Amino acid sequence: MLLIISHTMKHTFVYIICIIFSCSYNNHAQSILQENILATIGNKQISEVEFLERIELTPQFRKQIKRLTPSLKLEFLYTIIAEKLWAIEAEKSGIDTTEALRTATSSIEKMFVRDALFKQKIKNKIILTQDDIVEGTIRNTKIYSVRYIFSSDSSEVTKEYARLQSGIPFDSLIIKRPEYDEQPNIIDVYFGDLVENIEDSLYTLKAGEYTSPVAAEDGWYVFYVYDRHEQYFGTAEEKENAQKKVRKVLENRLGEKIQNKFYREFFSDKKVDVNRELFLLLAKTLEKIFHEKELRRNENSTTLLTLDAYDVVSIRNSIPDSLLEMSFVEYGEAPVSLNQFINDLAFDGFQLEQYDTHELLSKLNTTTRITIERELLAREGYKHNLDQTEEVRKYVSMWRDYYLSQYFISSQIEQVNINDEMARKYYNSGYDTSYYPEKLNIIEVLCSDPDTAQLVYEKALNDVDMRLLASQYNEREWTKATDGEYGFFPVTLFNEISEVAKKLNVGEVSRPVKLKDGYSVIKLIDKKHEIAELPSKTFEELKSRLKRELAYNKQLSSLVDTTAFIANRTNISINGFELSELPVTNLNSFAIRVMGFGGKITAVPLSKPFTEWVQKWLNKPNILP
Repeated sequence: MLLIISHTMKHTFVYIICIIFSCSYNNHAQSILQENILATIGNKQISEVEFLERIELTPQFRKQIKRLTPSLKLEFLYTIIAEKLWAIEAEKSGIDTTEALRTATSSIEKMFVRDALFKQKIKNKIILTQDDIVEGTIRNTKIYSVRYIFSSDSSEVTKEYARLQSGIPFDSLIIKRPEYDEQPNIIDVYFGDLVENIEDSLYTLKAGEYTSPVAAEDGWYVFYVYDRHEQYFGTAEEKENAQKKVRKVLENRLGEKIQNKFYREFFSDKKVDVNRELFLLLAKTLEKIFHEKELRRNENSTTLLTLDAYDVVSIRNSIPDSLLEMSFVEYGEAPVSLNQFINDLAFDGFQLEQYDTHELLSKLNTTTRITIERELLAREGYKHNLDQTEEVRKYVSMWRDYYLSQYFISSQIEQVNINDEMARKYYNSGYDTSYYPEKLNIIEVLCSDPDTAQLVYEKALNDVDMRLLASQYNEREWTKATDGEYGFFPVTLFNEISEVAKKLNVGEVSRPVKLKDGYSVIKLIDKKHEIAELPSKTFEELKSRLKRELAYNKQLSSLVDTTAFIANRTNISINGFELSELPVTNLNSFAIRVMGFGGKITAVPLSKPFTEWVQKWLNKPNILP
């Protein structure tokens, strides 16, 4: 299907899908709940809204089993309570004042402030008229069968258009052009597939007509219509889905127009300077880091090269403190230091498909521009006090507690020393080379009568096609449709049949073999030898993560005791009745929330189940850490 859409349009389309879901879900949750509190943990609370949103958007093992729902709800609540306990302990130990935590909290707050600004300036202004909906509904019933001529050079397309007007058939032109390879078959175009100005030109045409040259972000097009036909929506569900699609396309397009207008007005008077020397220094430092990452990964790996927390430490160690504290981006007021920019870079994510100096410079340049735009938008949001809105404060608080809990766990894990040898052994046990056994493909003729099986064998020896013999004599039901062919299977799968087949050479036929099902004649038609497949990531790529996993496993018992101890000295109350009455679905769901004006996060913090501490807390009130 042809898709000619601008970068902005693609971004907006994804955003609206995700945010409409998120907002409608949140509004629904808050409409049926009155912010009742499910649990109080010291100075922190878990509301029904937070609990419902998180449990619905966190995948859980056995969630589909309805009879387990009550216990799963309780287990999930205890997991979040543990998270809040760790957050409280982290605050007591001063983790909340560390640079890493301040950066994470500030970044997530800015993201939600920008999102609130987007809703105020863009989303809340997306109001469709009845005429828009009627026009969209009419267009949604039409399917245009087309091909197109394209060029980034407007003069070239204009010449081809002139040739069409002179009477030369469209097919005579398109078949000689390079874009014909992309469209050997006629393409069906539906409402919403094209950018609006191209769709406007196309939807006025009949079969046999063509558009005048129309501009798109990537070049110029002329569309030729082979046919125009209608699609009908008969059932109530089809009609409802069609209306949803119409509204989605229209809201997307209107949102794009409003956003583009806002961008033009907002950024027109903004002047920002970037320190070129520091930019080049950062680029050179990143080159070294990503070059080393490239050397460490498997040759055929498609895994993205990603800047991580350890890389941030490496960058800081390689750049003098005096330069790290210099202003990297000058906004006129409150400049951003190189150190702060590096923190933001790591938090937002910086990835490359492969190490390449030009690609890295281009990516860093683009990322710097986007970071500046987002910072300016966030500052605009703060001017409107959007950080003080209920929704922003709720989500920032939720994510801050989650970050605090993770930093607390990290502080516990850091007490365990895991050396490279231990990590290597762990890697070899679960990540090392995978071996896949030999695979065979056979044609089998199964007969209940031994004499018939002998006849099949003799005919096969006389070069009668084994497939033909299978079509005449084979009694195995599941291979009748394939004339006796099994398809590739591992030698460990079919016991006696595999034992016979693996001793044959390709093309060789076995004597009749007595099986519990009857008598089988087997011809080996292909063989794949045992293969060894390297893990997708090398040890060096995974080493840091493996050490953390090992340390966590070794520290788990201590973490359970520590959590129970913290719980014992913390005032915890649980509203069991409200929890039991709270309705939840049995569907496992996971969502990414794409934020207004860019950025994305998981819809909710994803917490690993942790309930082992509960029994110790309930049974041992004087437990020691």
